[in-house]
Amino acid sequence: MDINTTTNRKSIELIWTLTHLCHKKCRFCCVDAQYIDENCTDYHSFKEFNYNLRIGKNTNPGNIFVPKTNELSFNEKIRVIDNISLTNEKIRIDFSGGDPFIIPENLKLIKYATDIFGKKAISVSTTLNSLYKIEINELSYSIAEIGLSISDFIGDGDPSEELLRMFDTFYKTRVKVKVHIPLTRRFLNRTYCLKIFKKLHQLKIDEILLMRLFPVGRIYTRQFNMLTRNEHLEIMDNFFHLETEYCLPKIIIQCALQGIYSNGKENSCKMGCNSFGVTADGLLILSAWGYGKNGKPLGSDWIIGDLKTTVIDDLLKNNKVMQFEKEGIMNNGHCKVYCWIYGGKSWYSFFNAYDPLLNDIARKH
Repeated sequence: MDINTTTNRKSIELIWTLTHLCHKKCRFCCVDAQYIDENCTDYHSFKEFNYNLRIGKNTNPGNIFVPKTNELSFNEKIRVIDNISLTNEKIRIDFSGGDPFIIPENLKLIKYATDIFGKKAISVSTTLNSLYKIEINELSYSIAEIGLSISDFIGDGDPSEELLRMFDTFYKTRVKVKVHIPLTRRFLNRTYCLKIFKKLHQLKIDEILLMRLFPVGRIYTRQFNMLTRNEHLEIMDNFFHLETEYCLPKIIIQCALQGIYSNGKENSCKMGCNSFGVTADGLLILSAWGYGKNGKPLGSDWIIGDLKTTVIDDLLKNNKVMQFEKEGIMNNGHCKVYCWIYGGKSWYSFFNAYDPLLNDIARKH
């Protein structure tokens, strides 16, 4: 039974994991993306590949991936967008992965979404490797923002002419370029931070998003040493100092870290109310960080419903969403992903005060 309550939702932000395939092997991947060699060109849909396995058909095992999860066909992706479009809510979609452009048809899909929602509503999170392989002008007229991983900018040497031309195209077409930096202990080194910041400044990157490292995806079942509250503050304060000195890039703090500054007085978490994830097989989930091993949702608590078969307005009437809108303020400032993981992985853990940063505790997961 649905809970009847009004919502103050002003917009819906969706992060859609279009595919789990990726050419990178990032240690902390939050969706546990599946590595695929850049030379692999024998692309089958996951469903086709699984069917071929069942009937014993030769699938060229030396040059093809072994899939972990089902992914949508192009027509199914179109159906998901259509089911999202049937709403009066303001929609913003970030197409992510893995690396969305490993599947060539996804550029066509993004253009379809832009035609419906408008350029300002569309962003993409991808890798530099893929951007070198697609038509940048075609992409830049379809998106308002592009997100890149800091791993694309680590290393010595000056930026290539090709890279500078690419970013110049984004600048001319008013595409904001944002670099995502999950905070780890290496960023306690001020010299290292300065080197990274100066390179991004040289490239005229618009924004840096300082992100929290989540014990999900690839590291969900592994141990890792979390930064303490003071270590997070030290790193963020240093980045703010660099922003003051160089002006660009601007520093943005992810919602999961904003509670440190507000001391739990404000509810910065949009999860389950304004911000949701969409899985590679079309499920609407409470958060784009709600993945465990092999790119699957952390559990049934996280799943709202199927966007392949149901319009988004009907899914947002789900009891889980209504409860988040009603009880999300119970643990203001706390990251609800952490609360669920450290609070016993039960439904009501979402709404209790289990975020270790707000308790100033550094633990091992």
